[in-house]
Amino acid sequence: MAGERHDYFDHPDLIGWSYEGENNDGFVVIMTNAAGGTKIMYAGKQYSGQLFTDGNHDILINEDGSGEFICDDGKLNIYKVKETV
Repeated sequence: MAGERHDYFDHPDLIGWSYEGENNDGFVVIMTNAAGGTKIMYAGKQYSGQLFTDGNHDILINEDGSGEFICDDGKLNIYKVKETV
């Protein structure tokens, strides 16, 4: 896994991490063992204006390189750059 990693272990039940990646291959992981929720996480400034998706939720990355990622109840959600057709 390339690129800088960012950890989000600031909540006892909702955690996550992200890898900035290289060549548009960054990803974000968010998971919970309880009720779902959201967490603002840094994906990387290079993704500003792009969508990340887990197949169910699309997250817009803001100009600072962050997005508010969604985790479903008791689940693990993995987001990557949404491919455009």
